[in-house]
Amino acid sequence: MTGFLWRVFLVALIIWLLYRLIVTWLRNRSKSAAGAEEAKSSAPEGLHEMVQDNICKVYLPRNQALMLKHGGREHFFCSVECKNKFLEMVRGKEERP
Repeated sequence: MTGFLWRVFLVALIIWLLYRLIVTWLRNRSKSAAGAEEAKSSAPEGLHEMVQDNICKVYLPRNQALMLKHGGREHFFCSVECKNKFLEMVRGKEERP
């Protein structure tokens, strides 16, 4: 009978230790997620601003986009190819009478 009680005690102890490990892990995980959210919210304004490519209509971060000023406006592009297509379209419109 004493051997049985020791086994029950050891199983209960192992279950309790696993419970404590999981709770601690979840708390640390939520704290690191909260810290990441804080870091995002404290980022300089405009850092995460999204702009749309004028040709293929894809959205991308402003700091990764190619920018061209034309006609008093800023135009953003995801690639050199899209920028060149835009310039061809503009030249075509300017050449027409």
